Amino acid sequence: MERINSSSIISRRSPEAETELISNRESCDFSNLDIISESTIDSTNTNSTDSSAIPSLENITSGSGKKTTWTKTFLLSYSTLGSIYGDIGTSPLYTLSTIFAKNKSPTKQEVTGVLSLIFWCFTLLVIVKYAFIVLRLGPNNGEGGQVAIYCKISNILHTGPMGVNFKDDDENNENLLSLSRTETRGSYVSTDSFFQSNNFSLLKNKKYKKLFATFTLGLCFLGGALVISDGLLTPTTSVLSAIEGIGLVVPSFDNKTMPVSVCILVVLFAAQPLGSQYISLAFSPIMVTWFVTIFVIGCINISKHPSVFKALNPAEAIYYLRDRRSIDVLGSVMLSLTGCEAMFADVGHFSALSVTLALCFVVYPSLMLMYLGQGAYLYDHPEAISSVFFLSIPGGNSTGFYWFVFIFATLATIIASQALILGVFSIIKQMIQIDCFPHFKVSYKSAKSSGTIFLPSINFLLMICVVLTCVGFRKSANVTAAYGLGVSIDFLLTTIFISLCMLTYYKVHWLVVLFFFLTFGSLEMCLIISNCVKVPHGAWFTIMVTAIMFSFFVFWRWCRVIKIKQERRDRKRLQDILSKSENNNDRSFMLGDRIRHIDTNEVFVKPYLTKLNRYPGVAIMYSELPSLVNSNSTVPGLFGDICRNFPALPECFIFVAVRTAKVPFIPIEERVIIQKINHFEGFYKCIIRIGFMDTVTMDTHMKVQIISKIKLQGISSSEKNSPIRFIQIFGKETIRSGNRIDKLKPKNIFPWVWREIRGFVIEWVFFPLNELQSKAVNITSMTNKNNDDILHIGKEVTI
Repeated sequence: MERINSSSIISRRSPEAETELISNRESCDFSNLDIISESTIDSTNTNSTDSSAIPSLENITSGSGKKTTWTKTFLLSYSTLGSIYGDIGTSPLYTLSTIFAKNKSPTKQEVTGVLSLIFWCFTLLVIVKYAFIVLRLGPNNGEGGQVAIYCKISNILHTGPMGVNFKDDDENNENLLSLSRTETRGSYVSTDSFFQSNNFSLLKNKKYKKLFATFTLGLCFLGGALVISDGLLTPTTSVLSAIEGIGLVVPSFDNKTMPVSVCILVVLFAAQPLGSQYISLAFSPIMVTWFVTIFVIGCINISKHPSVFKALNPAEAIYYLRDRRSIDVLGSVMLSLTGCEAMFADVGHFSALSVTLALCFVVYPSLMLMYLGQGAYLYDHPEAISSVFFLSIPGGNSTGFYWFVFIFATLATIIASQALILGVFSIIKQMIQIDCFPHFKVSYKSAKSSGTIFLPSINFLLMICVVLTCVGFRKSANVTAAYGLGVSIDFLLTTIFISLCMLTYYKVHWLVVLFFFLTFGSLEMCLIISNCVKVPHGAWFTIMVTAIMFSFFVFWRWCRVIKIKQERRDRKRLQDILSKSENNNDRSFMLGDRIRHIDTNEVFVKPYLTKLNRYPGVAIMYSELPSLVNSNSTVPGLFGDICRNFPALPECFIFVAVRTAKVPFIPIEERVIIQKINHFEGFYKCIIRIGFMDTVTMDTHMKVQIISKIKLQGISSSEKNSPIRFIQIFGKETIRSGNRIDKLKPKNIFPWVWREIRGFVIEWVFFPLNELQSKAVNITSMTNKNNDDILHIGKEVTI
């Protein structure tokens, strides 16, 4: 149900106040251009299979630095140390102290058992699972996290969210108007896609397929929500613990811990617009020094008690759990693994190989030797367990080396926040790409990688939430109690997704997949169970934030599905709106309705409205991409409103959409793709492709690119010597809920309450955020220099 708001149809010149949707009005004289003939357009853009007619991406990607070299990989590995491994790299500061918090004097056997648990949990989960399996099989187009694995599964099984076409990301299909479509010519409603014969036969059933799609999407939402909840806790606990370390040396500083932590967090978030590559340049030297330092400390302490290496025997871990008759200790062992989930989520900022190399050759040996060194020190000094890290520093606190380590421990702990901040950016960007989050602005910070991003709005909101979390918890011990549950659940979700990915995408034998799932899934279930005891002590915060973000993802997707269904109903075929004049020499159109005869089932046009004349000029109507690529004759429903409210149309009417490609820059001559709409003279579809680093405006040069691909007919020679009149058309929808009750309350209160809630969230939450969807602003400028006509059409849509 929809109606046009005629009062909001505005045509005006030089509106100074319009800042977002107004394009650059520039007078364009195309009289000296060599115009491409219509026959050329038909041959290159209408179901063409000639590769020469399609813009080649080889020219675009050549020289773009995509070819990976070992030098670049080593530099990226060096950068990952400053951005990814701060969290997991500072875990020796507090892990053993937390595990033995209630045991002030652990025995040598207990220390050995705990060290064995840490070593094997780290080795199995971080190295074997993540480094060798997840980072190898999980990334999708360079992106990491559960969302990336979900996209791989959905792409192969065609179970993605409604309205999301994963094939549009294929770089070989950049000529979007010539794609093999899932809709027939003249159709305007998408058809269902089907599985290939070699996929799950069970999922060929539509009922099970829908259930599977809902299940995987729900897991995707849960994984994203967990990363965001960790994104609040990690910066809070890392900065608080770092500043509390100063309080150990200067006791009078203790009451200033929280305010100073807040200031540092604000500065940290304020630095994010620089981009991860520049932040890494500042942080990486500190983290390299940190890992070298703990490596040396660990080796020195181990040299005094080489027998500590017996902790590498997995039997020691089993004996320890057997003697305790409990797995609760695994909840504290989890502290040595936190940051691992961010390692996978941050892959898009770097590369899977660089992340793996840094982990295996720098992070892993340094951490394991540090843990073993702490254990060796505890053999002789079990009473030092409360602050084993600093007390195990060779020379004691009277040496300069102690203060050197103290300073770098403080800096490294602050840097630990960076991993989860980048992880949140990556997850939100991917959620935007699958239309499960509002389209906030994504700023690309490097032409070498599309994963090096910054989201200004998300950065600000995350900063506010982290500051509030810091003020609420006040001490790192309180945050530590909340830590671990979200990470352990995240581990299990990754195992489930990788198992499904191996079955569907890589076609791994189901017995191998079952072994993988049972091996890691059982261990991760133990971690989850052990962390459940933290719920009353702070882990409720993780559950609360996860529930809020999960609910928002579900809410947004629910609203988008409703909106997409409305848009599909609203799509029109051009022949449903216009009919040609019976006189072949007359280029005007008649408005009419396609009416199906009840008896003969014949379709005919009933022209009964005013004749639409044509006048010299070019109209550019901005639209969303799906409205243009579904079929040759499909146009946005807004075009019908234009025809019903205006007496004439320009001789050239172009429907324009914007598409951001996966390459940083696209040559100017390859940005514009034009396709003629069959059987209707003067109507075209246009896609403007821009690289993710490009800034494009609808200026004179862009108009030249568009018009140079179109042969304008019906313009007299005298008119060719004068500038062409341009009209730019923008549509703005006002979304209303379709089930509001404006009269008396019904007898059953619950439906009334639901309708009121539905109306509120759609009109006051979804509608404002949905305004971010349009990409037309990406190619429009903020000023109006040469008086193009600007037409804004307001439309009220009920969903």
